[in-house]
Amino acid sequence: MLRFIKRSIKAVPYFADLRNNDPTLYNIIYSLETQKRAKGEILQRAGADADELYFLESGIIEVYTVFEEKEFVIERLFKGSILNYRTFFMEEKGVVNLRFGVASVLKSLSRTKMESICEVDNKLNTVF
Repeated sequence: MLRFIKRSIKAVPYFADLRNNDPTLYNIIYSLETQKRAKGEILQRAGADADELYFLESGIIEVYTVFEEKEFVIERLFKGSILNYRTFFMEEKGVVNLRFGVASVLKSLSRTKMESICEVDNKLNTVF
């Protein structure tokens, strides 16, 4: 599980330079919260603030849009997917809807926790 989480975190371009033994990497890992979500539950609506970064540990997330009152699934995301990293770091609003296609587990990093990690790591603070 630790290898999976390290690999997932380092797949985010902003964290790519962190070494495997870097204390900042471990600060991020221990700041992650585990969330269990039910099938059909909404993770994010289009236009909402992307104030959390998500790593899908298991399950399926459907990326969908609504057009003329009909839902269209654009993509399905599976284990290992990373959600919101661009909008999280750019402080933008999400542009698509996200919901759980099956019962799922994800790890999340909140903006508040990221800010406290950045207070300790000047290099990461500059990037964030």
